[in-house]
Amino acid sequence: MKIFYGEEEIRPLIPEIRKRREKNGIFTPFSAPERFLINASFFKKEIPIIVESENSIFLLGRIEKKSFGLGKLNIVHNGLLPPTSEHKPGNDEIIALMKEASKTLHINKIFWNHENANLFKNKDGNSLNELLLTPIEKRWTLTLPGTSYQDFLDSLSKKSRYNLKRTRKKITEFFDGDLLLELFSLPSSVDEFLRCCEKITSESYHALIGAGVRDNEMWESILKCEAKLGNFLGLILKGGNRPISYQLGTIHGRTFNLEATSFLPGLANLSPGGVIQQMTFEEMYNRGLTKIDYGFGDAPYKRRFRATFTEERNAIFIRNRLNKFATKKITQLKIAVKKTLKEKIKNKLKSRGRN
Repeated sequence: MKIFYGEEEIRPLIPEIRKRREKNGIFTPFSAPERFLINASFFKKEIPIIVESENSIFLLGRIEKKSFGLGKLNIVHNGLLPPTSEHKPGNDEIIALMKEASKTLHINKIFWNHENANLFKNKDGNSLNELLLTPIEKRWTLTLPGTSYQDFLDSLSKKSRYNLKRTRKKITEFFDGDLLLELFSLPSSVDEFLRCCEKITSESYHALIGAGVRDNEMWESILKCEAKLGNFLGLILKGGNRPISYQLGTIHGRTFNLEATSFLPGLANLSPGGVIQQMTFEEMYNRGLTKIDYGFGDAPYKRRFRATFTEERNAIFIRNRLNKFATKKITQLKIAVKKTLKEKIKNKLKSRGRN
């Protein structure tokens, strides 16, 4: 087993990481090498590392060291990179890799961030006993039909086409025809995009839960990096020359990864989020993109237009048996509390944000 610590040791592996992502059909941004290194740099107590097994499997993650061997390795989403798409690691191989990695790194916990749920099942379809698993979450994607936005409209029912047209007409009339979509993709456009997003996020419930795009150092670094690589696409919908909604995405392959979206809550009755979604589809067709990845979560807008889902979950490997028992109980308690309070808190924050 080989361990590569920090940016200096990982940079020479970037061409191989890109090659493996392409071979395995991985188009999510989080294990893209440049993004992987940038994200790790914002976690002050964590170091980006790559674990390479004897069978040349890469694990991309951030290691957090603590005293008494209680540190942990956070594996990024889609951070499992076998050398080829034909080499799909089996359960025994994964567990052996976990054990060896935890021993080599002198850590007690390995946290898998949103991997396909099937990765953690044995041949009989049962969950692996060696791992603590969180509840399944759905990751929504939408494959656009045809080659033009008209093809998309033709795939919908007559009622759906009418509703889309009516919604856009309603918001256009509200702003006396002064409705404009601005596109951002260059490094020089990032600052202006972030300023527009800040005006929207600061008024929405996202600001209350620490979500959404903010005009800060982290988002600036991420977006300028993605822009230099040609991956950044930001969309701002303006009404009366005022930002009212945004969508932020990164392009990997022919997939548009929707990373954040929001709108002014005071205009909710005009559906600015739905309108900018329509416009995003149009722009995707213009750029020859074929798929939109909404990420995990069950927001209603993700389930429209025949979107499909895959099941994902987090998994935790615990090296020490005693610590595993304690962690299991704590994890079960957290899940129970989260399940009970999640919607209640979310709805309350939404209400506060809209007021």
